[in-house]
Amino acid sequence: MARSKFSSFLLIFGLAFSAHGVEKNRIEYDGLSYEVISEGEHTVSVTGYLGEKFTEKPKTVIVPATITVGNTQYTVTAIGDEAFHECRDITDLTVPETITEIGDYAFSYCVSLKEMHIPASVKSIGKGLFQDCWSLAGIDIPEGLTEIPDDMYHACDKLEKITIPASITRIGMSAFGNCVGLKEIIFPETLKEIDDLAFINCRRLQAVTLPSSLVKLGSMVFSDDESIESLSLPASLGSIGIEAFYNCRSLKTIYSWAPNPPVLKKEWHPVGGDPDLYPDNSV
Repeated sequence: MARSKFSSFLLIFGLAFSAHGVEKNRIEYDGLSYEVISEGEHTVSVTGYLGEKFTEKPKTVIVPATITVGNTQYTVTAIGDEAFHECRDITDLTVPETITEIGDYAFSYCVSLKEMHIPASVKSIGKGLFQDCWSLAGIDIPEGLTEIPDDMYHACDKLEKITIPASITRIGMSAFGNCVGLKEIIFPETLKEIDDLAFINCRRLQAVTLPSSLVKLGSMVFSDDESIESLSLPASLGSIGIEAFYNCRSLKTIYSWAPNPPVLKKEWHPVGGDPDLYPDNSV
């Protein structure tokens, strides 16, 4: 009887071997799978979701701060790469304050996920974290992170307003690309670089004021943002990439505070390039 109760409490506690031959404990516990990070420090990483990933049934998932296996209590300190990738039934996901690291594409294609709080304890996040989370309307970026990785919010259709925290110095490639509902971005005065395609196809943006700290604006960074009517460029900006404002059809005014405005690099679009979109090569 005791063994039966233990088996229902802990589905599997097995041993596996990495490619380097280092023994690692793998655990399946209360709907989630884990991998032991350190047996000495008793820490684990979430590696997967054991629920039904492809149903229409809404579900709330709470990642625990600790799990107990036998006589050992483990602290959950990380969420691994693609741990919740394509978990289409999850609507709410809670992450504990014990988490310090979240891997690449950890929550990508969680298409029903509406809100999520990333705790301040998180110091490292991977690329594509919320890629194609179409229902995600509320998200807070914790202070302490220095960059927003590539594809972090790509195609999060329901996002309307983003406030970038003061610790961020770089916004990665396509970080907010195809966020078609995004209306407003508030940049910090610490931001230095906005990478290629960062806000491509954000169709509802109307006005953008870039911070005085910015030194680099990537290629096609605001391309296809058809509602932008005005842009203000800081004096610090020294580089603007190719087709940064391509197909911004409502763009009427670009202000530059630099005595010598940076050159707007030309490159005709490969299909149907319109010279009228580039009246000259300076801002």
